Amino acid sequence: MYSHRISEHSIAQRHLVFLLALGALALTSACTDTSSEPGNDAGADTTVDITSEALPVPEEIEEPREAAVAAYERYWRTVAESGEVPDPNYGSLVQVASGAALETARSLAQDALDAGERATGAPSHTAEVTEAYPESNPYHFVIEDCMDSTEWIVVDAETGEPVEGEEYGTREVEALVEHIDDRWIVSEVVLRELGTCLGGPRSDRRLPLGRGS
Repeated sequence: MYSHRISEHSIAQRHLVFLLALGALALTSACTDTSSEPGNDAGADTTVDITSEALPVPEEIEEPREAAVAAYERYWRTVAESGEVPDPNYGSLVQVASGAALETARSLAQDALDAGERATGAPSHTAEVTEAYPESNPYHFVIEDCMDSTEWIVVDAETGEPVEGEEYGTREVEALVEHIDDRWIVSEVVLRELGTCLGGPRSDRRLPLGRGS
């Protein structure tokens, strides 16, 4: 999306937030009105944590590769929550991301805010671990995903009308997920051009993942 207007580098700085509303949908479905039940305070906090029971919690998954994929998908859900508002200071971002991935998420939300846009809909993923290291006890995991943005619609934040000129489809995404201090964190995300995971043009850029660690 936006590939007709921005380069691959700037896609990694702006693309995600306009498309992600999966977390917002989870928030809507998970929150229920209990104000009419006996003993319930109508003003009670109904905020839903990113580790909702309906969603996989990476820290509770024993198999490392499965946990890494869950952490990657959790990152997208959290970016979605910040992008639906949008809010570059969304507190849960620091729980799921660090380094370049955290800065990317914050930049995406800020750009959406500045543009007067937000996202509706949800992404779909076919993510898998393609590398894990060190071999003896891996805690760095490379994720590759063919992400489909067909249902992620960019809308005007005020009117809710779809923004004209947007492009949707599949693209390759590569991410680095790390297991540090019993936490699963996404530290880098790179998005490529539309069509890259279906045999279309792709960049030679690969993540500099510090394999010497």
